[in-house]
Amino acid sequence: MSCKVGIPRALLYYKYFPMWKAFLEKLGAEIIVSENTNQKLILQGASLVVSDTCLPVKVFIGHVLYLSDKCDKLLIPVVRSTSEKVYNCSRFLALPDLARAVVPGVPPILEIEFDYSRGKRYLYRQIYS
Repeated sequence: MSCKVGIPRALLYYKYFPMWKAFLEKLGAEIIVSENTNQKLILQGASLVVSDTCLPVKVFIGHVLYLSDKCDKLLIPVVRSTSEKVYNCSRFLALPDLARAVVPGVPPILEIEFDYSRGKRYLYRQIYS
């Protein structure tokens, strides 16, 4: 029986999903993706965080909540940098911790740091450790 890994359909999902899916499937995981963003999902995510949280994070938390009872583990990578001198918002860097703090019954989180500004060797160490 394979491990079911949930991937939230939000934020950098649209850019990196093919890579994450291929990598995890090669390891024998079954991939579960959250449904398309909708009003119910947004409202559920918004109900779990403080009101001044930005919409993208509210949406992301809604996707995590949707997946929380459908998978064994969640992939929530910390994408610090997508290229040299280009860094993500600090709220995005805290997504794994936020999910653990606010989503009831959240499964274990696969938290991989992607920091492309530090080079390929650093990235490989993060993935394979």
